[in-house]
Amino acid sequence: MGKARNIMITIGASVAVGVVIGMLYAPVEGSEARKKIRALKRKLTCEEDIDDDRETLEELSTLLQKELRIVNEKLEKR
Repeated sequence: MGKARNIMITIGASVAVGVVIGMLYAPVEGSEARKKIRALKRKLTCEEDIDDDRETLEELSTLLQKELRIVNEKLEKR
């Protein structure tokens, strides 16, 4: 169970870094992006159960995909 938890933590950290980078390049105000980052950070640090962590990671993944789509659309319009 220790290896699985380490893998989940590594994946979670990677996704979190990706989300932060995506938000920094997203076409939203900085204050709004910082609010989202703080909310996601609270979710990640407060969760104890792996199932809850998995749901949080799925939400982060969905949010990252959405933010990246927005960035790609903006880049394609240039």
